[in-house]
Amino acid sequence: MREMIEMNRLSGFSLIEILVVITIIGLLIGLSAGTYSHFVTKGEIAETVSLIEELKTYAMSYSNERGDYPPSSFKNLGIVATDSTNEGIECFVAAIYSKAYREEHPGALRPSSDKHLKNTDEDVAEKNITTFGLPRLLEYIDSWGNPFIYIHNRDYGLPFHYLLYSESGELDVVEVKALNNSLTGSPYNQDSFQLISAGPDSIFGTDDDLANFDIEK
Repeated sequence: MREMIEMNRLSGFSLIEILVVITIIGLLIGLSAGTYSHFVTKGEIAETVSLIEELKTYAMSYSNERGDYPPSSFKNLGIVATDSTNEGIECFVAAIYSKAYREEHPGALRPSSDKHLKNTDEDVAEKNITTFGLPRLLEYIDSWGNPFIYIHNRDYGLPFHYLLYSESGELDVVEVKALNNSLTGSPYNQDSFQLISAGPDSIFGTDDDLANFDIEK
């Protein structure tokens, strides 16, 4: 009998030991989740940077064919919208998907996929100038579901309004402007355009923003 008791003591675990094991397992799971999240974020950043480069090529192709970059204001595109939220990138999309552009320049470089198109503010145009079946004003969105900010150099001094997260963490219409280089005091890409993603935190003007130029941190 004594031998059986001794064997049970050796084969069993105390409550403290079990709690220690559970704590260690929890820590390992937490570390794994953090590592996974880190790699997901890096992948999303890489995807957005790649998309910025892709959109740059469409803008350059448009400029080569038409002598100017896609406009970032509705008045320069000749359309009337229900609101001006996300105006810049909506004009960009409407321009490169316009019927006239497609017909006049059939060989121009254009998107092969609509994967990153969305209508985040659900607005429409007075008339449909695009090859889309509906007059919706679509935006290109980044990996976090936010519309890219697009500003033609002609409109660098103007305020734009985008549906993004504010500094309070609430999804709201936020005023944005073209970014200036702190070294020169002048806007980045003075002769072309700015294309900006609010980055992983979805807040414009923070250190994780991504753009078609190197933002001085």
